[in-house]
Amino acid sequence: MVGTLRVGLLGSLTIEVGSLRAGLPSSTQRRLLTILALEAGNLLPADRLCDLLECTTGSLRTSVSRLRAGPVGAHLRTAPPGYQLDATTDAAEFEAFVAEAGVERGVRKVEILDAAPALWRAEAVDEFRSEPWALPEVTRLDELRSSAIEARA
Repeated sequence: MVGTLRVGLLGSLTIEVGSLRAGLPSSTQRRLLTILALEAGNLLPADRLCDLLECTTGSLRTSVSRLRAGPVGAHLRTAPPGYQLDATTDAAEFEAFVAEAGVERGVRKVEILDAAPALWRAEAVDEFRSEPWALPEVTRLDELRSSAIEARA
């Protein structure tokens, strides 16, 4: 049985399948996985992925095929017109903590606001943070992190 895929985006890219940690040798595969993980659970059209990766449809298919051959394979679905990654991410967990803190009060709120920033290992999407496709999400996550730290103070 295949374990749950967890992708770490709040720092360098990490991949955990069940209790096993894995890596990807290629920058192209890490870039594709990062884009898919930022939209985990959502179908991304192949043409949009090609635009973001600045690649051809053929090279996208090759990258997807290589991802499928590794630890991510069982969690990467093809559904016309594109691809969907079924995974959890530390970024989504962070966002859920911040949202929960917004409705909590007292000690529970403080506990949540302590736990949320602890998910960060370094800068969001560390390896690709300066790439145009990553900038909006990096900015959003950085602002959310600052807000959580400020709320905790």
